[in-house]
Amino acid sequence: MLQDFELSIYNLNGSLTSKTVTCNNHFCSHQADCLDTSSRCPYSVSYVSSETSTSGILVEDIIHLKSEDDHEGHVQAYIIFG
Repeated sequence: MLQDFELSIYNLNGSLTSKTVTCNNHFCSHQADCLDTSSRCPYSVSYVSSETSTSGILVEDIIHLKSEDDHEGHVQAYIIFG
């Protein structure tokens, strides 16, 4: 059964494990837009629907996952997102 829940905007400063992705990271695909290798990595995505896009900086963090039946225990997933 799905339950409604409120989504909130991610707060980089609210996480003890978050950090910005720098331009020297191999996940940074817009290195040409960087001032130098230690700059924050920008991203930009245009979607199929007309005039819909998103842009900003890439962030890496750890999310903590738990299986619904708890047989697998907890997993730490390292993610990069923008």
